[in-house]
Amino acid sequence: MPHVLIIEDEPLLGRNIRSSLTQAGYLATAVTTGEEGIETAEANAPDIVLLDLRLPGIDGMEVLRELRRRGSSASVIIMTAYGNIDGAVEAMKIGASVYLTKPLDL
Repeated sequence: MPHVLIIEDEPLLGRNIRSSLTQAGYLATAVTTGEEGIETAEANAPDIVLLDLRLPGIDGMEVLRELRRRGSSASVIIMTAYGNIDGAVEAMKIGASVYLTKPLDL
């Protein structure tokens, strides 16, 4: 069963995404900070990471950089309500697979 790690600082959105993915047959874990996300990814090696760009503490770009630095091969899907072309290009250069703007259609 594929494991999805959701790193989203809005707890309700994180729970809703987790619930939708669980119903679709995925193993899903949601955390609310970048630091928690890095620790959880290190411990559980997710297949996919849904990553918000704006997080308390370290931001999503730093989380993505750290995941890649630590050797994570997870596909990273960036989620943001503040999308722009420069941010999307930077995320793809660092190793994101997809760049989505919110609101998301679950």
